Amino acid sequence: MLPPEKPPPTDADDGFPLSSAILWRAYEQSHEAVLISDKENRIIAANAAFTRLTGYTAAEVIGQNPRILASGNAGPEFYNGMWESLSQ
Repeated sequence: MLPPEKPPPTDADDGFPLSSAILWRAYEQSHEAVLISDKENRIIAANAAFTRLTGYTAAEVIGQNPRILASGNAGPEFYNGMWESLSQ
C-alpha cells in the first residue's frame, strides 16, 4: 500500500538473503499490522493490516508521530521502555 513508491527490485548480492522485492511483498501481504517510522519518529509507511486493525488510513498517519496510537491505558514505564527499544 504505502510508501507510494515501491523500492526497485534487486538481485544484487549485498550479503542480505532476501531481495527488497521479497521484503516489500511480505510487508504488503502481512496479516500483522506493520508501521514504519523514520529516525525522527515520523510514520513513513503503514500496511493494509495496520489500517484494518487501527481504523486509520495510511494517508491519515503518514508524517505523524506513532504517539497518536497511545490509548492512555498503559503507564509511562511501558512507553519509556518501548521508545528505548525502538531507538536502538
